[in-house]
Amino acid sequence: MERVLALTDEERKVVAERRRVLDEAFREKAVRAGLEAAAAHAELYVRARAHIGGAYLPATLEEGDRDPEWSEVSRLVELAIDEGLLAFVGQATLHPNHLRELIAPWPV
Repeated sequence: MERVLALTDEERKVVAERRRVLDEAFREKAVRAGLEAAAAHAELYVRARAHIGGAYLPATLEEGDRDPEWSEVSRLVELAIDEGLLAFVGQATLHPNHLRELIAPWPV
């Protein structure tokens, strides 16, 4: 979570681009599995998501800029954060393929 909170705008662009190119059909299966796994740990997911808050927002959007490119970066990073949280919360029961898919946007 600390890594997410410390994201720079350049890192947000990288995460967004990596999230943009993923296969949505396969990803949907991983997200469904993640949601099922997270259901048993809903409180942990909600606490973690609340802690992260608006970490997906680039600094330029926080300042009121309405640049569509940054809005798209923000949207994709938010998806990557939410999916990464599903992986974090469900890691004990998720299939390794689903875990890899859910964390794929995050550079190692």
